[in-house]
Amino acid sequence: MYTSGIIPNSVQHNVPAWTLFGMFLICIPIAGNIIKERNDGCLARLKTMPVSFMNIITGKSIVFITILMIQAILIILVGLFVMPHLGLPKLQINGNWGALFLISLSCAFAAAGYGIAIGSISKTQIQASTFGSISTVILAAVGGVWIPVIVMPEVMRTISQISPMNWGIHGYYDVFLRNASAIQVLPNVLKLFAFYIICTLLSVYFRRYHNIN
Repeated sequence: MYTSGIIPNSVQHNVPAWTLFGMFLICIPIAGNIIKERNDGCLARLKTMPVSFMNIITGKSIVFITILMIQAILIILVGLFVMPHLGLPKLQINGNWGALFLISLSCAFAAAGYGIAIGSISKTQIQASTFGSISTVILAAVGGVWIPVIVMPEVMRTISQISPMNWGIHGYYDVFLRNASAIQVLPNVLKLFAFYIICTLLSVYFRRYHNIN
């Protein structure tokens, strides 16, 4: 079900695993940035401008998504050019750069949206950093980042499907193990973009109806 009988090697698993964990861990500085702006009054000054909160979120998303994509590129380059010199298998992409870009971009959107949601809901940086770090580790553990889902018990395989990191890592598996095209990774891509939209709507909801300045 998860890898079509193909077992990922150490590089095929760890490159997407560390890419995803690094992406979602950035929710802490994203949330901290939002809370700092709120506490320093920057957000209040932005409110005086004729822009909606959605415009502010979009601007933040673009910045952090760009950072996350650069981070993903660097980790993939390590898998391509550094790992072979350490006696490990070389990461095989087989020319499916479009699919790789699409799944990486959707993961970046999901991670940025998660950080923005935490920053919008949390009242203090301590709340944001504590919840962000703990939830990221839990999502990683459940989603198959630390331990491949294929070796988990059946009940854990079922539970893992609620984690956005699970959608991301299996999107990467599609590329690295099955030479999937951009169309073939769309199911996981759409889930990740939907996760971003849900997180964004939660941010707007808490900002509007819970008096978060």
